[in-house]
Amino acid sequence: VPAERLILDPRARPLLREAVTADPTNDRAQFWLGVVLLLEGKSAEAVAPLESAVRLAPGDTRAKQYLLWAYLQTGAVDKGTALQGELLK
Repeated sequence: VPAERLILDPRARPLLREAVTADPTNDRAQFWLGVVLLLEGKSAEAVAPLESAVRLAPGDTRAKQYLLWAYLQTGAVDKGTALQGELLK
């Protein structure tokens, strides 16, 4: 299933929550859950799965970019600034 369709599918969030519950070390499920939550306007909820995705896959620039977006959306400017500095290295 293309990622774009998964995000727009109303079943995405519950399925991704199930995947994260079944395997909290699944960085892709954590990442996509965070992205879906961001796109649904639930930035505060998106932070935790995106932080997990970055922790589990520290080299994933895309996960860091979405986490930066979540930080800025939630007013976590200090965290966002630190992450932005990391991304610009």
